[in-house]
Amino acid sequence: MDHYKVIEMKNSDDASTLKAFVDKDHTYDFLVGLNVEYDQVRVQILSKDNLPSLNEVISIIIAEKSRRSVMLDPKPVEASAMVAKGGGNHGFKKDRLLGENEKNGSQIHG
Repeated sequence: MDHYKVIEMKNSDDASTLKAFVDKDHTYDFLVGLNVEYDQVRVQILSKDNLPSLNEVISIIIAEKSRRSVMLDPKPVEASAMVAKGGGNHGFKKDRLLGENEKNGSQIHG
């Protein structure tokens, strides 16, 4: 829609001023359209001294969405990689410490 607006500019400063205004307008429109769950992030962005560009704001929102999906959506554990078995012997078994030849009573002589 911005391309269809006819605005007469006298010099390049007018063009850069208009571009900055349009960019800010798009950023505000994007922030207004965010869901309520992003209110805190919206406030943080708007409280900055210089309003970030639309691309920077989109990156901030995507990063926040990723952070929330990791932190707030715990995935159920389907299986465990570790199994604990009960038993009376909590130390190493002698068989685990001895080599196969020593368990069988044979020794290698060299």
